[in-house]
Amino acid sequence: VGDPADLPAIAAVLNGGSEVYVPSDKTNKTLQGALNHEFTEGAGYDSFAVLDVDGDGKLDVVLNVTVNGEVLGYLVLTSADEVICAYGFYYRAMIGLKEDGSFSFSSSAAESGVATFYKDENRDAQYNVLAESKLDENENVVYFVNGEAADEDAFTAVMNEKADVTFVPATAENLALYLTIE
Repeated sequence: VGDPADLPAIAAVLNGGSEVYVPSDKTNKTLQGALNHEFTEGAGYDSFAVLDVDGDGKLDVVLNVTVNGEVLGYLVLTSADEVICAYGFYYRAMIGLKEDGSFSFSSSAAESGVATFYKDENRDAQYNVLAESKLDENENVVYFVNGEAADEDAFTAVMNEKADVTFVPATAENLALYLTIE
């Protein structure tokens, strides 16, 4: 659900006709250049999803990034001020993307959370944390939901109540089908 107005510009990037702005180094790059910069040389993508990942009401494209068959994470292609931007998220920084744009993140076994992604006024990627687990000063795991102390069940429920996003194979036919406005 969302406004598809940016999909033709994103399709032009995917087809090699336009560059993307990469906020992490403040430069314009080809799609391959963005993949190489955000992940590693030779990174590619095998599937994609179309959803409003950043909550701005417009549809975005999320690429499932791989290298030699190994999943590395996601590259988010979204518009900011009429410019298509590319944001790279390694696997632990964005896990289990949901239809509403929320996802899990993890920095360790005890420290993890659920968040949404948004762009700040400088086009930089930010997290809006919905729920998180942390270690307290005694090394005990504590949970928070919307900034308030919570139990593990409430923490787990934040992510489990949402449907996973559907990724489709990145074929020319699927790209044309999903990114064409009629």
